[in-house]
Amino acid sequence: MELRKKLEKAHYNGQARNINFENYDWRSGSKRFNIALRSPYEFCEKWLTQHCKSKKILDYGCGHGIHSILPAKWGGVVIGVDISIKSIKIAKERAIIEGVSDYVTFKVGDCESLDFPDNYFDIVFSSGTLSCLDLAKAYFEMARVLKPDGKALIVDTLGYNPLLNFTRWIRYKLAQRTKQTIENILRMNDIYLALKYFDKIKKLKFFDFTTLAISPFVKKDNTCMHVIISFAKKIDDILLKLPFLKYLAFKVVYVLSQPNKS
Repeated sequence: MELRKKLEKAHYNGQARNINFENYDWRSGSKRFNIALRSPYEFCEKWLTQHCKSKKILDYGCGHGIHSILPAKWGGVVIGVDISIKSIKIAKERAIIEGVSDYVTFKVGDCESLDFPDNYFDIVFSSGTLSCLDLAKAYFEMARVLKPDGKALIVDTLGYNPLLNFTRWIRYKLAQRTKQTIENILRMNDIYLALKYFDKIKKLKFFDFTTLAISPFVKKDNTCMHVIISFAKKIDDILLKLPFLKYLAFKVVYVLSQPNKS
């Protein structure tokens, strides 16, 4: 195993090992996040509700399985893969708690070399995984395991905002992030690299600029906060359509289709 993979594996095993289960948040999906920063995940969940029924879905780099549960509840058959055995154990426990163990399977594996045949999945879902990987190998594997009419839904962090990049560097120095994820946060050329492996990129959408600014002050889920967040989202809807300014967004979502099998 390459050194960078060993370091990633050790990091995420260590994070999972240090979790205090008495205080662990077992919520799944968008509800797992600060209410000001749920929009990209809600967008993905809406897309999945429209596409996942009776489909075979790969949660690519599933971590603790927080995104694996809802597609299973909505009628999909989900397989989650992650390099961290400790994270996979948490994911399996989450599936038991949520009552979907019959519809979700979790496996330890290498996202750059998946242990699945060609044309196996209808949907690949990736949340925050790509910066951990060799991107060309990741796109290749996604395209390989997807059926010809399959789609990859990706939500990840965008790497242009200098303030965010500084906070990520601080987290790296505090051993809360790995060097790999700091140096490989997505830029637009990384997104368009996917066109080497897929024929189309659709629904390219940017999230969280104003909402990110207010997120540290959002502590309670109440009517007043929802009004403030709704207003911040409307501002983002305007700002994140502007050239260049949209690249300062926190998150980006896009859908890859028509995997190139040649």
